[in-house]
Order: sequence, then C-alpha cells, then structure tokens
Amino acid sequence: VSLEAFPRLEGVLDVVYNPLRTALLMEAEARGVPCSCGLPMLAAQAKRAEELFFDRVIPDREPESIVSQLWQDQTNLVLAGMPGSGKTTVGKALAALSGKPFIDLDAEIVRRAGVPIPEIFARQGEEIFRSLESQVLAEVCGKSGQVIATGGGAILRPENRTAMRRTGRVYHLHRDVRQLPT
Repeated sequence: VSLEAFPRLEGVLDVVYNPLRTALLMEAEARGVPCSCGLPMLAAQAKRAEELFFDRVIPDREPESIVSQLWQDQTNLVLAGMPGSGKTTVGKALAALSGKPFIDLDAEIVRRAGVPIPEIFARQGEEIFRSLESQVLAEVCGKSGQVIATGGGAILRPENRTAMRRTGRVYHLHRDVRQLPT
C-alpha cells in the first residue's frame, strides 16, 4: 500500500510487529506521519489475557515497559561509514556493552565466499561483490538483536539501506579523512 493515495493521512498503525518497522511504517516515517507498529497492541492484549487467566490486575504502565525493553533488545545497531572509520572497533565495544552478538559483514562475506574480498573484486568484479553483499546483508538484518558493522560500500544500494533500517538503528561513523588508513 502506498501512502500517496492518502494525502490527508494523519497517522499509520500497522498491526505487524515482526519486523518492527515494515515498509509501510518506513514510508510513514519518511513522510513525517506519526506511526506505530503492532507491538504495543500485542503487549496490551497479553496484559489483558494474563489478567483474565490469572485473575489479577497488572499496572497499565507494564505493557509500555515491556515494549520499551523489547525495542531495546530486538533492535539491531547497524554501523556504517568509510573503510577505517572504526565500525569494527566500535561494533565490538557496543556488543560487549549490550550483550548483543557482533556481526562483521565483510568477515561474513569472506566466510561464505571462501575467498578475501579483494579476490572477489579481481575475479568477478564489483557488481558481483555488491550483489553478494546485498544478499548477506539482507540475511543478517533479517535477524534482530545484533550489532552489525557493514562494509564501507554497503550503503550505496537503496535496498541495503532499507534492510538496515527495517530492523535496526543505523549510525554513520565519521572520521576525519586524514585519519583514514590509506
């Protein structure tokens, strides 16, 4: 569904909660339209079901607390930036602090391809590498609750940017160009 058909739209509620950010919600966000996924509704339903099943009252603020914790636990932290900007170093530190697993996208590509990235470029060219990168990135971002360090060129493709934002918060690491390795 495209939101173009609704020029006077004031809000979007998507009952889907996995992924937390669907294409519909990302379009609403891009248009500045207030929106929410189905996770708060699911938590409210679970609260009511538990109250009925166990014959007890649960504070109304409890679903909000659960949703907040789930967002924190399930949202990927995705790091983007130029080669040498510190994505791997910062990613490992964030993983240690958060207890989330760390995924280095370039290392995952090398593991799957069985050859170093420069060799993929030399043998098959950049287009084949970028296609492989997009495939691996989509699979990695399909899971939640991780710290992901992308390759320096991963943000070049729109589908990669969408995959990163669907399940994660994307942080662009900036480093003075004079400090980047040559």
